[in-house]
Amino acid sequence: MEHRKLAYEFTRKVGASYPDPWNDNQQASKDWQLAFMKRHKNLSLRTPEQTCQNQRKGQKQVGSSTSAEKGTNVSLALAVSASSQSIPPFFLFPRVNMKEIFMTHASHGAVGVANGSGYMNSDVFPQFMRHFIKHTGANADSPTMLLLDNHGSHLSIEARDLALDYGITLLSFPPKCTHKMQPLDVAVFAPFKGMMTVRRDAWKKSNIGVTFNLHHVPLLVDQCLDVMLTPKTIKSGFRTTGIYPFNPQIFTEITGINVAYVFFAVMLDSY
Repeated sequence: MEHRKLAYEFTRKVGASYPDPWNDNQQASKDWQLAFMKRHKNLSLRTPEQTCQNQRKGQKQVGSSTSAEKGTNVSLALAVSASSQSIPPFFLFPRVNMKEIFMTHASHGAVGVANGSGYMNSDVFPQFMRHFIKHTGANADSPTMLLLDNHGSHLSIEARDLALDYGITLLSFPPKCTHKMQPLDVAVFAPFKGMMTVRRDAWKKSNIGVTFNLHHVPLLVDQCLDVMLTPKTIKSGFRTTGIYPFNPQIFTEITGINVAYVFFAVMLDSY
């Protein structure tokens, strides 16, 4: 499905002709895909891996979800670097229309968008990319690598074009390895989620009769990130995952992950 969607987007972008039925589902047809695969026999289709809620991530970017109301989730995307820097949080609210009140208590530089579901998708990810570019200063003269999981939300022609224009190399972690190789997962998000629960419960006890709502989420997130997103924990995440300092021997079969660093090492050496 992701392959067919990208084909449709690219065809429209370059102004090539395509069958009218493609517009119905905004993706290329199954027949086109089968023909494409026959022409390119070195390619194969892979069944998408399940990505749990606390793994909407990247390089540097990762997502976590925290409850605002029962049955409601707010997605949070962050980016950190091996030099221990971080960018302001990017919130994704489960509402059709974004309202200013949602960001009333957000930290300076934070961005909030809404898309109905509250989950990252290929329409929202380019907005995160622009947020990332703004706060990192990524450009063609100063190449940047953005490490991501292999979630389908990162696949779009718009995101690809932004990466090319601003000198960003997008590199995906292997399937089922994110919890081992993602610096934020390893060092930040586990204790972050625990602290969010404690802070939320404390807030409720101090605000009897007041509903904990969407606009309270950025307030608690900011408080927790002040404690958890420190240079020490960020560096620990990159060191523990073997990304920086680069350590291709950090994982063995005993640790439950197959080493997949050959291509990774080549990419790191390029910069």
